[in-house]
Amino acid sequence: MVLVASPLVAKTIVSGGAWSGSPPLLVPEWHSEAVPSQASPSEAVPSEASPATQTPGLWAVATDPIPAYREAGAAAGAFVAALAREGGSPSCGLLFSASPIRPRAALDAFAAGYSAASEGASLQVRELAAAAEDKVAETAVEELLGSDLRILFVALGSTSGAAIRKAARPGLAIGLDSSAPEVLPALAFRVRPDDEALAKAVAQRRLQLGKSDNGDRICLVPAKLIAEAQATQVRAGKVPFSRFLAKATLGAKAPEVRP
Repeated sequence: MVLVASPLVAKTIVSGGAWSGSPPLLVPEWHSEAVPSQASPSEAVPSEASPATQTPGLWAVATDPIPAYREAGAAAGAFVAALAREGGSPSCGLLFSASPIRPRAALDAFAAGYSAASEGASLQVRELAAAAEDKVAETAVEELLGSDLRILFVALGSTSGAAIRKAARPGLAIGLDSSAPEVLPALAFRVRPDDEALAKAVAQRRLQLGKSDNGDRICLVPAKLIAEAQATQVRAGKVPFSRFLAKATLGAKAPEVRP
């Protein structure tokens, strides 16, 4: 078994034609568009339709963003519903671009969580192309700010920073889908990979492959939804957004990685 830390290198090996499927390749964060839309938030799950299941000798451990998106949507919905009870027509915005690590099913999960908790409050979605420039993201932010926007979730990849800088202002809760380590003072929450659980999954899969080549070819580990600096500063009345975030994640179990 060979551990290939770079998915790009793994794809080059697999597509190059010289690899016969032996030795087995174990690839952390190998993604496809075929991440299940109903992945359990409490455990890592296999993907039956990923390229790893179609390529003999290729095994993967990858982050599943869908449970965290659903929880983030529920927190955003409850927050906006509380603001609506104070008066006005507050709304939530979502800037989204699909990618292999961020399938469109994640957007659907956020929308479902939001709908269940928002009591009918508006959700405004802007889907941008993966290659969209910073100016396009900034224009989308300007459009959303034309309404009574109270929370914004940014999931755009490389243009996320431009969108956040354009949106940042007192009273607006901003969330980000990113594994980048930098501290952004404007953020109230973040969706990011669970590095500890991923490492545990990789270690368990290495042990498994040392004994047998049976089992699921891809193991999905749920991403984490975490509070950031502004979670306690942005409020609905006297209730901080962090309270809504805690309720959304209440009862969530630590990921259980199945061999």
